[in-house]
Amino acid sequence: MLQAGYQVLLADDGFRGIEVVRNSQPELILLDVMMPELDGFTVCRRLKADQDTPHIPVIFLTALSETVNKVKGFEAGGVDYITQPTEKEEVLARVKTHLSITRIRRQLQQQNQELQAEVEHLKQIERELNSSCNLLQAINHNLEQKVAARTAELFDSNQDLEQFAYIASHDLRQPLRRIRMCTEYLAEDYGHCFDEQAESYMESTSPKVSIACTG
Repeated sequence: MLQAGYQVLLADDGFRGIEVVRNSQPELILLDVMMPELDGFTVCRRLKADQDTPHIPVIFLTALSETVNKVKGFEAGGVDYITQPTEKEEVLARVKTHLSITRIRRQLQQQNQELQAEVEHLKQIERELNSSCNLLQAINHNLEQKVAARTAELFDSNQDLEQFAYIASHDLRQPLRRIRMCTEYLAEDYGHCFDEQAESYMESTSPKVSIACTG
């Protein structure tokens, strides 16, 4: 294994193996089934139950070749089961394969986390956009209400102005009509006594009145 470029950590028994795995967090575990104090199946189950080590792949490397032992190894959480004696090349090939699978899985998990973070970021942007749209709609509705209220006020003001103009025009016509009548009476009765200046005053007051002075 050293010649293949892998760093190897050894443990003489199951308890020591669990301790080494917890402290070093290796990428892969080669585990013998027959060990003192704790057998490999028990060690594997404990590692899989530990919150810090369940992700580490375990390959059983043992002389127990019965099918029941192989099944037991997979049930304990192993990813592979190599029966001894075996060739070193086979062991290295399986180690390389499972390390590649582990690294790919780790990359996929990282990409999945990044994707989830990006999705959450996009959801946050969507929530902010929806909030902005709702705010703009509220502002637009408020402006429409203000415009409608102001339009109604202007309409009422125009109505009042028209009414005032009508009343003022009517009220102004009456005194002007009286002034004109008085001017006409004055010119009719006393026009022969007016001098030129008086005539000019009468003409400016009532330009339609024609005054003839007979002397």
